[in-house]
Amino acid sequence: MTIEINGLPGKPLPSAGEGSQVAPNGHRPSAAANTSVAAKDDQVSLTDSAARLRELENEVSQLPMVDSKRVAEVQRSIATGGFQVNPSEVAENMLTLDKGLP
Repeated sequence: MTIEINGLPGKPLPSAGEGSQVAPNGHRPSAAANTSVAAKDDQVSLTDSAARLRELENEVSQLPMVDSKRVAEVQRSIATGGFQVNPSEVAENMLTLDKGLP
């Protein structure tokens, strides 16, 4: 059995008979002996948070990678000499970003 998450292929999961379980007689129990619920009864449910994260991921994936209006605005400011850099604001933003990193 394999699991695919977000389009990435997963590794095969070990069957119920695989692993370190060994019966007292030295034999591994069969997969059928370890299975108490049929696979058809397995269910997966997502929490509200997980469902909302999936929705947000879909929304973000639809956004453009570049804000063309902002790029044009900055280019125009640089060309006209109106682009100003505030060093203290840049430093504050860098420190804030650094604090957020692990």
